[in-house]
Amino acid sequence: MILGPGTIQSVSCPGWPSQLCGQTPWRPAHEKLRPWVPVTTPQDPSHAKLRPLARSSAHRNPPTRSPSFPPTCEHGSPEKLSPWEAPPTTVSLPGLQRFGLFGEPVNEEWALSMATGSSLLLCSALLAMGCALGLRLGRGRSAVERGVLAWLCYDALVHFVLEGAFVYLSLVGNVADSQGLIASLWKEYGKADARWLYFDPTIVSLEILTVVLDGILALVLIYAIVKEKYYRHFMQITLCVCELYGGWMTFFPEWLVGSPNLNTESWLYFWVYLLFFNGLWVLIPGLLLWQSWMELKETHYQRAHLGKKHL
Repeated sequence: MILGPGTIQSVSCPGWPSQLCGQTPWRPAHEKLRPWVPVTTPQDPSHAKLRPLARSSAHRNPPTRSPSFPPTCEHGSPEKLSPWEAPPTTVSLPGLQRFGLFGEPVNEEWALSMATGSSLLLCSALLAMGCALGLRLGRGRSAVERGVLAWLCYDALVHFVLEGAFVYLSLVGNVADSQGLIASLWKEYGKADARWLYFDPTIVSLEILTVVLDGILALVLIYAIVKEKYYRHFMQITLCVCELYGGWMTFFPEWLVGSPNLNTESWLYFWVYLLFFNGLWVLIPGLLLWQSWMELKETHYQRAHLGKKHL
């Protein structure tokens, strides 16, 4: 047991061969120790023998093998540690930035950083703006229609503001080397999908199509709902199919090659960034397709019923 600078205490192993007893668990000499804090303790303090810590060439050129912890004797049995063993070098606090006892930062994949908070805040602000605009446009309409308008307004904002900025940053350079609030948002998302950090031709091509086609379709559909145009459900079906196609082409080719660019180890990046946010553009377009199907079916039955009356 190392008690402090210049002293070391051997370990007694009752019942073991004499050549295996009294050997001190190896510890690199270059490793810094806190003064007068024991690292290990012997099983029986009555056998403690103090001797000076020799200064040899081994201290200047420590062996390359790494020590085992907890310390073991030659036959492989671990040494029992007492309550006076050294405390851990890090403090584990879930959800917070971790630091060691000497001030060094400890990386946490799922820790909520400043970039994560600002990105989620920006998405929440766009959602609030979309909901407010959609509810204002849908005054006097059913709750379902107001909800559809709120989603379409948010969808258009995401396409033009976030994805439009991504297309611009990718065409003039790449997201990884860009600065700004929206660039930091895409850098944060790039921790979950690395293809968004650098110029990926497939992703950029899909995003150009999404910004130009899906963004315009969302605006036309908002107008068709507000003005009650006859082409409302045609535009709604077209937009939903485009949204689903974009999601399919974004992830299915990546899954076929084993998802090398996706971070599936962290719960934040996998469940929130990849599944939740992208899943919204699968679930809601699917519900809107079902709504259009039911409306077209009801319209067909009404026309068929009126045709029978006139016969």
